[in-house]
Amino acid sequence: MYLSQVAMLFLRVLGVFLVIVSLNTVLAEDYYDDQEIDEDFDDDQDLLCDDVDCDETDCPELNCEFGVVPDVCECCYTCAKGPGESCGGMFDLAGICWVGSICQPHPKYPQLPGVCVKI
Repeated sequence: MYLSQVAMLFLRVLGVFLVIVSLNTVLAEDYYDDQEIDEDFDDDQDLLCDDVDCDETDCPELNCEFGVVPDVCECCYTCAKGPGESCGGMFDLAGICWVGSICQPHPKYPQLPGVCVKI
């Protein structure tokens, strides 16, 4: 009788151990998947500009009130944003503010465009 109780206890401990090991494996895989997503996110701007053929002769002529800044792919220039205009967002797709100002980010969601404000 005593031997069967020890065997049952051993099986219970073994079962708990196997559950813990399997949970740890699943959680570790999720962690590393998240790390890969973060690394992939850094490469998104490269992906965005991969198909852009950088030829300065194709860049438009600009007459900008607030000066010029590099475009998203840093291939051509685009007009800088003025006071109260949308700016920033993911990869600065909404534009870059003129010299002497900053892009005040969206208060709740920094990946959304903000607004140019004078320093």
